[in-house]
Amino acid sequence: MKISSYIRKNIVKILNESYKWRNNELLSKKIESPPVSIAQILKSNFFFFLFGLGISVFVPSFFRENITTFIMTSLSIFIGLFVSILILVFDKFIQYKQRFDDEVKTNEDKLNLKPNFIRTRNFSRRFVFVLLETLIIAFVAIIFLSITLIFDESYLKDVKQYDFVLWKDIDLKSVWYCIRNLLILFSKSVIIVLLLRFCIYLFFLFSSLGEYMKGVLYDKIEI
Repeated sequence: MKISSYIRKNIVKILNESYKWRNNELLSKKIESPPVSIAQILKSNFFFFLFGLGISVFVPSFFRENITTFIMTSLSIFIGLFVSILILVFDKFIQYKQRFDDEVKTNEDKLNLKPNFIRTRNFSRRFVFVLLETLIIAFVAIIFLSITLIFDESYLKDVKQYDFVLWKDIDLKSVWYCIRNLLILFSKSVIIVLLLRFCIYLFFLFSSLGEYMKGVLYDKIEI
């Protein structure tokens, strides 16, 4: 199996699982698996893209070197920290599952054990897959931000300073400027969309953790 196809296949699995667990209640026993499509992804990010486009046009200094470096450093720290948390959560669930299997063998009241296990499993799956998608977003954002550092001067230019020309006055230089500016605006907008999604998923993980802790504190879930 080629490495590229293997990576693409597993990334798609992560995105599908993350989408599924973001659209289901944590404490529900019946988990629905809504399909995810490119059209849904584009639709859900449309207004984010417009917002990013507005920032790119009217705030060209947003991608200054010091700001870009700060964002990249923050994302790198996040990746290093949350990879450790991801491994810890996965390991804790494996231990919990082993204890559950042992209790099922020795406990006659198996029906009361099952709901608690399902809820804990749901939380672990949601946390793991949404966090994996968040890590992927952070990594892709770092790659795009690195490009802005390489072509620093181009990304700091104000596109409002350029003027449209008449059809008869179009030459190769005008076409080059147009293509270059469109690509820069597009990449800037994509970066902002990634950063917004990163923040949203991060808060989503915090809220999921709060929901799970509430279940523990109110004796809906045992740990």
